[in-house]
Amino acid sequence: AVDLDLALRLSVRNPGLVLPLRYRAVSAAVSYRGHLLGSAAARPGSGDLDARGTTYADAEVWVDAGRVIDDVIDLIGDLAAGSLPLEIVTEVVGAVRVFRFDIPVKGLISCSVNVSPDTQRIISQDCY
Repeated sequence: AVDLDLALRLSVRNPGLVLPLRYRAVSAAVSYRGHLLGSAAARPGSGDLDARGTTYADAEVWVDAGRVIDDVIDLIGDLAAGSLPLEIVTEVVGAVRVFRFDIPVKGLISCSVNVSPDTQRIISQDCY
């Protein structure tokens, strides 16, 4: 059986020059070869972030063997090669306050990540 527990540390950054961001939700979804493995809401899931500020939110995604059974041959090959390719999509939902108005914002980032099964560390990542 293959059971995975993925611990993610997500970086939330406000690229704005002046306006603070009040974020209400941070979530992440993890896929392997196009198949959704699992998703999770991050903690802390809300907060205030100053302009040009960065904070971190942690999420844990649990995956059971049934989610990757269709790709077991590919999974064995990737594990033997020492690199597990994952796709992680992170979403941040919030608002910026302009005078007395809250303007809703949503940020979405997708990262292709290669993880070493031996060290459980990121080998490479490409985010857009």
